[in-house]
Formats: sequence, structure tokens, C-alpha cells
Amino acid sequence: MSGQAPVGEHGQVRVGLGRSNGSVVVLVLAFLLIVIFAGGYGGWTSTQTSARVIGFGVAAGFMVPLVMMVVRLPRLLRPRWVVLDAVGLRIQHGPEEVVVPWPEIVGFGLGYEVPPAERFAVPLSKDDVADLAKDYLAGRVQEALQVSDKRRIALEIYPWHPAAEQYYRKLAPYWKRDVPPVAGLPDFLWRFPMPPVVSIGQAVEQGARVVAPQRWLGWFQRPWSGSAK
Repeated sequence: MSGQAPVGEHGQVRVGLGRSNGSVVVLVLAFLLIVIFAGGYGGWTSTQTSARVIGFGVAAGFMVPLVMMVVRLPRLLRPRWVVLDAVGLRIQHGPEEVVVPWPEIVGFGLGYEVPPAERFAVPLSKDDVADLAKDYLAGRVQEALQVSDKRRIALEIYPWHPAAEQYYRKLAPYWKRDVPPVAGLPDFLWRFPMPPVVSIGQAVEQGARVVAPQRWLGWFQRPWSGSAK
């Protein structure tokens, strides 16, 4: 992926974040289908009435969330964008859009989390060496793609006033209280999660330096908030 953020008409910069929830949706759908199949198959093949009732009951119970999820698929898979232009910073999710004008933003930047350094395990066998080699190769591939499941990146937007939470209700899920990365900033913000792809963050940075350099805070590290697997 490229870190370039092309400047469009009227100085607008659009950075695509991909389709939200894609991998989560696939995993949940697969889980529901497996449970439904297992329950239905178990109920169909069982010779005991109680087991048949339980099997079909499990299949029917999980069929409800499956149908609800299928109905909501278009919304769940809408593409997301961060847009910077002369008016302000925009968050687009499919046809929905929230615009925060520049006069209402003190600053914005990219907060990132990386896990504490893992202890290095000395290989004690040929299998250990082989596992290390595989991990190394996988790491090299991820490094080339600039993708990591042990990295978290979020766009942090600091408004002028705490009442901003009430004015932008669609951004309410992202409203947080935290220690500001720079002196003079408020302790309230919107923290908008982004894909763990460095090039996407670089594209946001490039656009910010073109459109709103005076409000750009840069990259800053946040404490690791979860365990790495």
C-alpha cells in the first residue's frame, strides 16, 4: 500500500480506511454457520428425542442472529474514509458523514500502541529453530505490507469544548477521556480506530500537513492497553 494521499479538487484529501468490520463479519458468519450446521446435523442424526430437540433448538436459536446479521451486511461492510478539506475534518462511513469544522478543532494526530517487548526464547531443539524461521518469514511479509496485528493506530481529534460530544452524536462511540499527548490540549477527544497499516496513517499525515498543518500533532505513542498474542 502507498503512503501517498493525493490532493483532489479544491484541496480535498481522501484517505480510504477499507471496509469496516470485514474480518470480524466473516469470522462471526463462519461461527454461526458452523454452530447451526452442527446443531441441525446432530438433531437430524440423533435417535434420542431429547437430543433431537436440543440439536434443532440450538440450530434455530443461532439462526436468528444469522438472519439479523445478513440483513445488516450492507451497513456492516460500508467503506470508511477520512477526508480533509478547507471546511474541516470529515469521517465518512458509507453514505453517512460527520464534519467537524476546523475552528472547532484544537489539534489532531495519530496515537499508536505497540506491545511491550517480548522476551526472547532461546531455541532448544530443531523444531524451535524451525518455528523461529517461520515466525521470521511471517514477520518479514508483514513488515513489507506494513500490517501488524500487534499494532494499534487511532486518529485522535481534540475539540475546543467538551460540549462537542453533544453536538456530534454520531461520533459518541469514539468519545474518550485521556491524558493529552501535548501540553495545552484538553483531556477529552474522539479516538477513531484505524486499520493497523502504517501507510494509511502516513497518508493521513501527508494530507494533514497540506490541509491543516497548524493543527497537526504528528504521531505519539500511547501505553499498550491489551495483551499481545
